[in-house]
Amino acid sequence: MSADTPIPSAAISRSQGHAARYRRPARFLTASIVLFGTASSSGLYYYLVPHDLNWNVSRVMLILHIFSGTLTFLALTPFVVFHQKDQEGRSLFLLMPWLTFRRRKDEHPRKYRQRLLGHALNGSFLALTLSGFFVALPGILWYAGVVWMPEFLAYQIANSIHLGFTFIVVGLLALHLRARRSANGRSR
Repeated sequence: MSADTPIPSAAISRSQGHAARYRRPARFLTASIVLFGTASSSGLYYYLVPHDLNWNVSRVMLILHIFSGTLTFLALTPFVVFHQKDQEGRSLFLLMPWLTFRRRKDEHPRKYRQRLLGHALNGSFLALTLSGFFVALPGILWYAGVVWMPEFLAYQIANSIHLGFTFIVVGLLALHLRARRSANGRSR
């Protein structure tokens, strides 16, 4: 197509409808990306920088990590539900993820891989959130007036799972977005 060739109006209306439909969920996605970046950087600071260097900064980083991690989950959930329904036509796969592994007869292999990556990303993000909740649970209970501490080994395992799933989520997110980009024909 040359620069002077008009674009068909049906293509314009489809793309505008898609953009308008995603406008509100995209705001949730943007907020969750910013919050996830904040949670990741503050969590890595808290994990890697020794606390005796400056305890006050470490404490602020921990509070920022818990707050932004919780808000990330709350901001990402509406987008995931909308995106799932838009891509699959239903939200059933969110409640029964084992249905994901069934490949439809007319489904292209690239779309199937993309769908599996998306569900792996959802599961990893859920594991990240639940492990973070388990790590934060003693502190939350302490503020509620209940003293409960899991065994040190259980706490360390949950902390390692939380840290590991952070990197898994980042990797799967990069793969999911890269696969989506190449599926849309924008790869180089």
